[in-house]
Amino acid sequence: MKQLFVYFSLLVLLSSCDFNKRNSVSKIFWIDNPLETPITIHIDEEAHTIAAKSVLLLEIPSGLHRLEYNKEQVNFVVKPNSKEVIMNPTLSNYVFHHEMYSLEEEGAEEQADRFRETYLYDYYLESGDTIRVPFKLVNDLFIERTSYYWHLNPTEPYKEVDYISMEGSNLLSVVRSKMFRERNFYRHYEAFLPDNFQFPKNETKLSDLKPFEFMPENLRHCDCAGLDIILQLKLAQFDSLQIVDATEFKALYDRFSIKNRADRLETDCGPDYPNLGAESEYWIVRKALEKSILKLGVSNAFIVE
Repeated sequence: MKQLFVYFSLLVLLSSCDFNKRNSVSKIFWIDNPLETPITIHIDEEAHTIAAKSVLLLEIPSGLHRLEYNKEQVNFVVKPNSKEVIMNPTLSNYVFHHEMYSLEEEGAEEQADRFRETYLYDYYLESGDTIRVPFKLVNDLFIERTSYYWHLNPTEPYKEVDYISMEGSNLLSVVRSKMFRERNFYRHYEAFLPDNFQFPKNETKLSDLKPFEFMPENLRHCDCAGLDIILQLKLAQFDSLQIVDATEFKALYDRFSIKNRADRLETDCGPDYPNLGAESEYWIVRKALEKSILKLGVSNAFIVE
């Protein structure tokens, strides 16, 4: 173990609750209220009041549900996985931030310089200029840890000095990532931010949120017969995921997520199929289908009509 010092103020996880302790047909959501006043939300017919700047841990069964807040509503489907998820019913701003720690050793600065660019994002100023910053603005309804790999959730503070085992590693710098509530981000980095800096308010309402599009309309058919059979099966299974209850959900999702054997697909297109080049309809549809299944697979919940 070696002592580290904060080298670059670029953004630590694990909630006090073990989110992985869940059964196969439900998911524990971290429902956060970052506002200065209490809020009341309804999930289906049940009301839940969350105190100001507080969190509600709520287990929600798999399947279709309705969220209501501030006279707005949205439908969503719960599909558990092993990663954490923050539900953001107020659609408030959060800030995904990176903090870099380096050893007080020769070569640490050079290594940090190589790492740094990986953890910078474009930020667009009102002036029209673009700067590179070690944070990203987030205001999704479902803030997934598979999308933002935070080490610290919104209630866990950074350490001024971190102790990290470097045994068996040639790393001299490490990065720790945190999901900040907006106000906490301002307070934590006040000395580094421009005077009166403020993120634009998110004006989106729950009812404005778009449903998850499993496949674009123009890619819902393929002239390769073998692939089209699989595509239509996946589309039908996806539609079914939105209506089955928790007792049926896992079995249906297991069938949906099975990777169909691809070694015969090209043959199943038939001898008269025009081509199987990279720009063919076959490959465009196949790649889009695989990407959609993967995107759904790493999600804990998705919005539906």
